[in-house]
Amino acid sequence: MLSDLVYGAVVSLDGAMYAGLDACPHCGGAVKAHDIRKKRFATVGDDRQQRTICIFVQRYYCTACGRLCYAESPFYPDTRLGAPIIDFCVVNARLFPYHHVSKLLERMHILLDRGSVRNYATRNFGDVPFLDMYGMRIPLSLLSLIESAFSTGKEGPVIGAIPFGSGRLPPADRALLSLFGGLAEGKKRNKQEKKEKGGPCEKGQQ
Repeated sequence: MLSDLVYGAVVSLDGAMYAGLDACPHCGGAVKAHDIRKKRFATVGDDRQQRTICIFVQRYYCTACGRLCYAESPFYPDTRLGAPIIDFCVVNARLFPYHHVSKLLERMHILLDRGSVRNYATRNFGDVPFLDMYGMRIPLSLLSLIESAFSTGKEGPVIGAIPFGSGRLPPADRALLSLFGGLAEGKKRNKQEKKEKGGPCEKGQQ
């Protein structure tokens, strides 16, 4: 269940557009739109087929100091991977060897080699809040991402920033209830609908 939720949430970001910046983060000056950058969020799939999940981030030019700065987006500075996935590496590398963390991600259809896990796990990204689930640690940033994708229920790219920082996360208990309770209800409803329709696998049918 968790692997399907994580995979679905990550894939739902493909083509998402992140825009919006009130002021320059360096000097507080006024900013104006400059260009749009395509950034890799994750690589998903398996040994047979892989897919790169990319999002678009608006860049702004500061009219005061002349620096270029990005809109708020789910990335840590100077990284090439989505922040929720980096958070997963950081918190789980405190429990497991790097290769095992890579395997845990692979079960969620997220491809990241042992060396990359080690690279991110040994960097300082500050305190990463998490919950213990299914024998591993799930960062709240990843739960927030899942909740955002699950609650909208819409197909296609998401326009606008999805919260991922710990300061803007929904309460964990509410997120879990909405995620797993809603998914269970959906499966129950689908099962009932198939039963009412007879389904393709009834006796006597091919």
